[in-house]
Amino acid sequence: MNDKIQDNLKPLYSCYAQYKLLFDFYQGNKSMRSKEEIQERIEYLKKNPKINQRNELESLMWVLNEVE
Repeated sequence: MNDKIQDNLKPLYSCYAQYKLLFDFYQGNKSMRSKEEIQERIEYLKKNPKINQRNELESLMWVLNEVE
């Protein structure tokens, strides 16, 4: 670790920029579902035909590469 005081703020800006990128990535992906959650939702929709979710079911299966 460098114990010297820097005379510019480049290291601080670099650290902040990295933090901002990671935070933005987290904010954009925090609600992303796992593959297991998607498969559970597909099974639920298959077992409950009264639910009119055909587009959702097709989309989830496409995401999992089960349907082309």
